[in-house]
Amino acid sequence: MASNSTNKRRRTAADTLHISNLPIGFIVDVSAYLPKPSRAILAAAFTSSSLLQNNNDLIHRLSPISTAIISAQSWNILDFEDVERELANKLTDDDIYAILTCINAHDMLKRLKLRGCTNITGIGLNPLRGSAVLKQIDLCSHFRLLC
Repeated sequence: MASNSTNKRRRTAADTLHISNLPIGFIVDVSAYLPKPSRAILAAAFTSSSLLQNNNDLIHRLSPISTAIISAQSWNILDFEDVERELANKLTDDDIYAILTCINAHDMLKRLKLRGCTNITGIGLNPLRGSAVLKQIDLCSHFRLLC
């Protein structure tokens, strides 16, 4: 009679694959094919939410993957028209806050275009407060305002 027991070993957390286990260079190379806002979203996704809430000296505490993604790009302009409308509609103030914090928008960003981001109330723009380099914020929405 056949035995019901198997010799399969149990999976452990170390056995599961995770995107952060990929080489950093590979993730940076793949992110280069994404629109600029999507790269910023990806960098924010690799950063702990607790760091984003207490952002004292955040730039030195970003994950190595986030740092590599952010460092590979100039962040003078961030235009959310470059992402799909469905994604832009889903972004919240928390998302915008995380993105702006990760890219060090206070010191780097000159233009921010939030067209199509219909869930933004404004509190997510707090990382831009007091910025000396910011020149323009476009808050027009394709769905609520005619600009």
